[in-house]
Amino acid sequence: AMDQAEAAEIVEEHLKTQPQEQLFDGVLIPALNYARSDRELGRLTEDGEQFVFRATKEILDDLNSLKPQSSSEVSDSSQPATIDENSPVILPKVRILGCPAQDEADELALLMFRQLLDCTKYEVEIISDAMLTAEVVARIGEQSPAMICIAAVPPGGLAQTRYLCKRLRARFPNLKIAVGRWGTGSEDSNSILLAGADKVGTTMIETREQMIQLSQIRPHS
Repeated sequence: AMDQAEAAEIVEEHLKTQPQEQLFDGVLIPALNYARSDRELGRLTEDGEQFVFRATKEILDDLNSLKPQSSSEVSDSSQPATIDENSPVILPKVRILGCPAQDEADELALLMFRQLLDCTKYEVEIISDAMLTAEVVARIGEQSPAMICIAAVPPGGLAQTRYLCKRLRARFPNLKIAVGRWGTGSEDSNSILLAGADKVGTTMIETREQMIQLSQIRPHS
């Protein structure tokens, strides 16, 4: 309806009774699904699609600003920690690279997903949807992240996702690859797994659990 105020009200009402992950899986991801589908069918103009993307980005920015700052973010990380035998061991953050499979909708989905991960345990960098596959492979080679999360919001994006998985698996045999095919059934999962992905999730909640599992698996020597 191109009504930013109404969109914000819907989000606020939803958050009164549901957690944030339910908002993403139940409201915002379906909005991206419908926008992309209607754009392909000619029922939504390019300006209309861009409005949906801008409104979603503003909502995510507002939600992120409401999150309390973690103690690790508040503390001065430049100061060395004094650890004695009774101090808890602080593990390094798990570095994750978020890769949009196709366009801005996938990039927005990754921004949502980053908000669902514990920022004291995971460090998520999201690359631009304009980056070419060869550039993605080069970035991974330079940074050596622990895991990759590819977002592929349907409809579309399946061919790009499978191609990226094949390239990454061939170049990095031990890399942990999770794919978020959010807002769809599991009919695409087998072809993505055959292309080289370790996990395919159809909801953000499912993908979050998969990423936690993958982060606990030691890489092959």
